[in-house]
This record gives sequence, C-alpha cells and structure tokens, in this order.
Amino acid sequence: PARNGWCWVTATYADRAVPPIGVMGGTFDPIPYGHLRLAEEMVEGLSVEQVLFIPAGQPPHRGASRTAARHRLEMVRRFVDLEGKRILDVGCGIGTYVRRFRQYTDDVHGIEVEPERVAEASAELPNIVCAVGEALPYPDGHFDLVFSNEVIEHVADPLALLRAVRAALRERPQARVFFETPCVRWILRNQ
Repeated sequence: PARNGWCWVTATYADRAVPPIGVMGGTFDPIPYGHLRLAEEMVEGLSVEQVLFIPAGQPPHRGASRTAARHRLEMVRRFVDLEGKRILDVGCGIGTYVRRFRQYTDDVHGIEVEPERVAEASAELPNIVCAVGEALPYPDGHFDLVFSNEVIEHVADPLALLRAVRAALRERPQARVFFETPCVRWILRNQ
C-alpha cells in the first residue's frame, strides 16, 4: 500500500510473517529533513520495523545528480552507525565498498556472482564469496547492515532479493538496508 509518496511492505518468509518494512526513494542529494521525519513517522505511526532508503541514481523528474554516489553514501552514513557492525555488500564486485566499510568495522562480507571479480576482491579482502543475492549463504539474522549498489535492477527476482536481505538482517531496530539503484521504474515494471 502507498500513502503520500511512500509505501510499506508486509510479506511472509518461510513460515513466519515478516514485519512491515518502509520504503523511501529519492536522490538524497542531500537527505532532506522531511524524508528523515517521514521515516520516523512510519516507524512510530505504522509500527514499521525498519525503513529502506533507496537512492535513485537518475530520477525521472530532474536532471543529473549533483553529488557523486560515494558522497551520497557518506551522507547516509551520518544516519547509520557503522562502527563495529556486521555488514554485507550484495554485488560487491571487486570490493570497492567492502574496502570502504572496513574503515569502520572488520566484520564486512561481500557476495558477487562473477567468479573473476570474487577472485580479484579475495586477493586483498577477507569474507568475499561467489553467491547470488536471492539465496544468501548466511544464517538468518546475521547482519546489522546490508548494502547494495546498483544490483537490484539486474537480478531475475528483485522481491526474492529483498526477502533474502530481510531474513539476513538482525531482529532489532538498528538493522539497516541501503540500496542504490538508478532504475526504480524498471524494478517496479518488472516485478
């Protein structure tokens, strides 16, 4: 269901109901205070357990983003504590973001579908495995943060990826998801 430009999602995973998840999209260039307040309202007023902020690389209603993706990640980082957290990078490629997250915690993991990229990233970084996001090779509740940069628009089943990510997150309010995609309309048309 959608209301006032945001939506929440409730799903069933295995034999248990998954709590509602709020979803907010935008360039977050920078994150407007109104978006943060709206996220708080979803948590407080709708009993949404978490809010997914999904930055759009190129929104259809405005020109090119003024700020590079790495700077937008830093803006989001201001609102997500990374110190000492267990982090998963879905679609880690050669480990660019894994390397950056390791500035804040040593417990960073990455998955990638291309074996050559896994080999390249693994040469310098620990915890890199070849896997798909729709079937994460980790136990439920394993991560504090799941990050994914421009991956969801490439998977065969984006909703299966979101379900797997939800299962991988710890059951507490501090668990977070950060997805960046330039193709929100594509995802919505192809679900």
